[in-house]
Amino acid sequence: MTLDANHKCLLRQGLSPPSYQRALSGLFRSLNTRSLITDRSHALTLSRSYLSPMSPTTHSTTGTRIKPSTRKKLKEQVQEEKQVIVHCHYSCTNPYGMYIRIWPSTYLIARDVQHRSELVHAENIPLAPEWMAVAPGTKSQFTLIFSGLPKDCQRFDLAEIIPQEGGFFVADIERNEMDVYEVEMEE
Repeated sequence: MTLDANHKCLLRQGLSPPSYQRALSGLFRSLNTRSLITDRSHALTLSRSYLSPMSPTTHSTTGTRIKPSTRKKLKEQVQEEKQVIVHCHYSCTNPYGMYIRIWPSTYLIARDVQHRSELVHAENIPLAPEWMAVAPGTKSQFTLIFSGLPKDCQRFDLAEIIPQEGGFFVADIERNEMDVYEVEMEE
């Protein structure tokens, strides 16, 4: 039962504010917590005499020191764990239409460092062996999400490495700060 459901239940029972407070106190004890987030922007905290609205807070530990070298390593790892988003626009110029799909063996291949980012997720396009029809003269839009590129990578290729002809390939994409890209793809 949520706090809102408990609140309605207590109001239906006609409990007075002190009784209401004791009932809520029991609810918080049963949840083994002092505060409860009721929605994204508010929290309720239990005090001795009443419930008061407050904003969620971030707890920090005092006295903890992190070595500068460790901090630098952690920061580099976090930066390299970022994902790369590629919004693809595929134009079908074939008068009969086309069928498209993306293989899991699609990568971002860095040009200036030895690195290959793997496909993590594909949106609005099926993964092989499934197919998606694209009508003649239309444009299909889909999004590919890859694991992060190293910070020293400036240019990369998008390559679908498959055991047949016709894999997607976009050469020499220039890196940007946001790691979000728009690319045009053709047959």
